[in-house]
Amino acid sequence: MTVYYLIRHGCRVPEVSGDVGLSPLGRRQAEATAAHLAKLRPAALYASPLRRAQETAEAFAAVFGLPIITAPELRERANWGDDPEQSWGDYITMIERSNVQRSWQPPVGDSSRAAGDRMARFLREMAPRYTSRNVVVISHGAIISDFLLNVTGRRMLKTINPAYAADPYGDEIMRECSITVVHYDGINFLPERITAVDHLAAVAE
Repeated sequence: MTVYYLIRHGCRVPEVSGDVGLSPLGRRQAEATAAHLAKLRPAALYASPLRRAQETAEAFAAVFGLPIITAPELRERANWGDDPEQSWGDYITMIERSNVQRSWQPPVGDSSRAAGDRMARFLREMAPRYTSRNVVVISHGAIISDFLLNVTGRRMLKTINPAYAADPYGDEIMRECSITVVHYDGINFLPERITAVDHLAAVAE
């Protein structure tokens, strides 16, 4: 059994396109989350190549004493700025359509279903290296939800976190630096916790 701790990156610099990093709040969120998991003793730390995920991972690397392993497979399904001609409004419209029409191929990036498959495939391939170990994965909100919907479906998710199942892409549910814990037994992904945020209660806005 491999246990994955899937963590959305911290709050990014707002209203800026491209590969932007964390805001001061995002850095505090990352530090609080890393401190919360300090006793986890993971075997490895993986992160999306996007800057906000890398900067979040730096807080975990400092606590765990592990190198950050960059994995392109953990990149968000699309990033504002991938198409320099795309406005923020057009980007949000594209993302919202992808959330609902999960097999629709947007003009930039992957479909929701394809992005979830990408993450699932990566986690399956990594699992034999980390049997009976914990692995921390720093990624992005939409692709974590894409993955969960692909491998479990809303009915099972509802039994674990009804609020999440009702709105899996909502920022109030899939919050920055939320923790999702998923076990992989070599065949199935079995969620234990979804978007836990209690550890962020003391982080000032």
